[in-house]
Amino acid sequence: MPLFQMPKWEWDKRLNGHNLREKFFMRNGRPIQKCAQFEVDFLRCADGLGHKRAYTECNQEWEDFVECGTDEKKMMRRLAIRQQRDKLVKEGKWPPNAEN
Repeated sequence: MPLFQMPKWEWDKRLNGHNLREKFFMRNGRPIQKCAQFEVDFLRCADGLGHKRAYTECNQEWEDFVECGTDEKKMMRRLAIRQQRDKLVKEGKWPPNAEN
């Protein structure tokens, strides 16, 4: 059971038919510990602001927390690196010569 229950999770579960917490931030029914500090940072920032203001004023903390769970930016970086390598292979510039 999560330490904090955010209203957004329940809102997402009712509207979307799935629970984002279980999809991205839980593994085997337990919270992913690597994201715990990001969640605490967001909750400290959002404390006392209300639901709407919390997501506007603490947007950076929220984005950090979501990125920790989804690794979307990391996957996009990997894709860009792979595409650049494939481009260099096609041009015959990869792998670099060991002689140079």
